[in-house]
Amino acid sequence: MKYSLVRLMENENEDGATFSINKQTNDLLLTPTNATVEDVEKAIKNPKNYEKLFAKISKSDLENYFGPQNPAKRKSLEAERGKKFPLKTRDEMNKFKETIKNPNKFNFEVEGKSLRFPQSKNTLTLVQMENDLKMILDSAKIKYDIEKVPSK
Repeated sequence: MKYSLVRLMENENEDGATFSINKQTNDLLLTPTNATVEDVEKAIKNPKNYEKLFAKISKSDLENYFGPQNPAKRKSLEAERGKKFPLKTRDEMNKFKETIKNPNKFNFEVEGKSLRFPQSKNTLTLVQMENDLKMILDSAKIKYDIEKVPSK
């Protein structure tokens, strides 16, 4: 008899055995090598360390905040959302930057001499988190080891 995943799932309660596939999730574990955990926390909460992130602002991020360049699309989206997009003034650019350098961007837990960034508590993917942490901590001149570990 051939078994398939569907067949196994249909018959899972026949003999008391259960069949399930659990998706393994990972967290990031960051261990500072030339600083303390407190130094890393301060670096993550310091908006000055987010300056390099501005260099990688995507066109879509700008468009989501300021609206599309095409006047017809812009007008249509403004009607849809019920308010106008802000103009690209210096003050509005600063407000936009504040949304990017949010010091509460990362959720983490302190574990001894390391910080765990649970995937379940962060909106960024592991790759995005790792890249952003690299830019922030490099800006703060903090050396570290980072690894993917199974989630708790």
